[in-house]
Formats: sequence, structure tokens, C-alpha cells
Amino acid sequence: MGAIVTNRILSLRLQDEDAARVFDNLVLMASASSLQDFQANVLPYMVECPETKLYLLTLHDKAEVLESHVLGLVPAGSLLVWIDNFLSNVRSHAEFRAGRFTPLLQSIHRIDRCLWDRVFIKSFGVDSGDPEYPLMHGDFNDGPFWRESFWRPRTAPAN
Repeated sequence: MGAIVTNRILSLRLQDEDAARVFDNLVLMASASSLQDFQANVLPYMVECPETKLYLLTLHDKAEVLESHVLGLVPAGSLLVWIDNFLSNVRSHAEFRAGRFTPLLQSIHRIDRCLWDRVFIKSFGVDSGDPEYPLMHGDFNDGPFWRESFWRPRTAPAN
């Protein structure tokens, strides 16, 4: 839910002409905000702040849908899957959670081309073998999220 608060802060900073716009890096870890909210608040901030880099972290699609809770007595899926499928009334693609890999990639064309060299997407594997990397939505809190190596993709994007 931190991304929802972050989006609002970015929106308020853009509205305040005296506010400094000096975030070097924005890191959204498995964002629970909608794609629509992300596009309306984060992307305008990125346009106004050419020095800012954006890192979007997601779980692998398989990990998203296989995450289980309560000994499998409730439907499988991460918190973001639950929000999209059970806790909200998603009527369009723009209402899916921005922190889910497939909806995010399906909307990547909405990110202005001038931002592409400053937007990075990292999807964590189903079983990376690294105990510091998240396998479930709640694991993002346990990883070394303060380290750049956690949120920076390991390979450079293709041009």
C-alpha cells in the first residue's frame, strides 16, 4: 500500500510550485496502486523530473498466482491478485494493480518513450535460490530493499 501513498505524495509535490522535486530514485515494490493511479501520478512526476529513475518491482506471474495462505483453505494468489480478483471491482485493464507483472507489461506502451531510459522493471523469479529475494508478496518487507542491488535489474534494457 506504500505505492498508493507515494503516488499521492508525488501528485501533491507537482501541484506545489515551491516543492522540491529531487527524488533520485523511485522504487515501487509490488505496487498495490492501480495502473490508472500510477499513470496519473508517477508518470507526470517523471516527466517533470528528468533526473529521477523509476524502478518497478514485481513477482513472477507464477509466484503471484501460486502464493497460498491458511494451509490452502482460501483461494491462492498474492495480495495483489486478491485485490484484483476479490476485493475490488476491476472493470478495465487500467484498474489492475501496477505491481503485477503481466498487467504492467501490457500497459508499458502508455509510458512515454522519453522516459524509457529511466524506467526499469525487475520481476523476481519463482525460485531464485537467493533467500533475500521475494517469492511471495509479503517477502518484499524481508529483503534488503534499501540496497540498490535489490531493485536494480541485473541486465541492461535493450534499446
